[in-house]
Amino acid sequence: MSLGVLTREITKPVPLRLASGIVNPDAIGFSRAPLHQAAGRETGQDRRRDHWLISTPTHILMIATGRDQRGVHQRLWVLDRVTGSRIEVAPTRPKDAMGSLPQGPETGPIRVHSLDLDISIDEVPGGTRVRVYGGRVQLDLRVGRPLIQESLGTVVSRDNRSFDYVLSDLARPVTGRVAIDGTWEALASESTWAVHNYSHGCHRRDLDEVRAEATGVGVLAADASAHRLGIRLGAGSGFLVDGVLAYDPTAIQTERHENGTIRLYGPRCDLLFTPLSDAPADARGERRTHVGLFAGWVEQVPGSRLTVSALTGWLSLPLAAPDAR
Repeated sequence: MSLGVLTREITKPVPLRLASGIVNPDAIGFSRAPLHQAAGRETGQDRRRDHWLISTPTHILMIATGRDQRGVHQRLWVLDRVTGSRIEVAPTRPKDAMGSLPQGPETGPIRVHSLDLDISIDEVPGGTRVRVYGGRVQLDLRVGRPLIQESLGTVVSRDNRSFDYVLSDLARPVTGRVAIDGTWEALASESTWAVHNYSHGCHRRDLDEVRAEATGVGVLAADASAHRLGIRLGAGSGFLVDGVLAYDPTAIQTERHENGTIRLYGPRCDLLFTPLSDAPADARGERRTHVGLFAGWVEQVPGSRLTVSALTGWLSLPLAAPDAR
């Protein structure tokens, strides 16, 4: 069994587990569509998470739902780009939230509610509808799905019982409206973008992995043309340009600078991340997450470089990650 290797492309539906409950060796690799399926016997260590990052001209919003052995989780986090003020709504105890999540991405509705927060997510013709009611914040969004829209799914495994499946759906245009403290703002698809991240894991995670995702518009250096751009960086990296995915199995490198910026680079990218704010840690408190802006360049194909000036995204770091020299 090949563990943690992301060079093989999955091109047809495949179960994550065999009937015996062990990891399916044929599931290890990457895909350009949600082809991995929940199957086999699950354990109490299984965890699922459905995470959205919405970037508007005025705000950055994070919407998270999930389930693990402690129960159902939900969280809403909002950053005002101008003032830097933040709003966070989340149950104070894990068992305060109730609801249902599907076994796979885009396979059914999400309904999670608590006293202070209600999240409903539905697949609808042409996209996804995201509705959130959380005290000072209300959202009613339509996240479009362009005709050409690949995604990046990866499965790594450390042994025959543990695995991590992550599906990233990048650079999707958003319309709808957002209300902060009762003031409604209409959203335009040319300036509002979404990243959708679904994960399903069991047992150990690779706590040393640095992960980042970003979305927005990049400009091709050769002719100054603008392109819809999504980026996922980590053990394997994906560059989505106008819905078409280029995949690089090379792990990214990082450098931390004294001014707080972080460089992320590899054979096909060189980006500088400038944090705008800390975001909530993951459910187990094992990682630190920042939201901010990416600047630099990426290459979908060698020699075709896209310049990035202010791509909105998030960066997740292990809490114990050593500083780069």
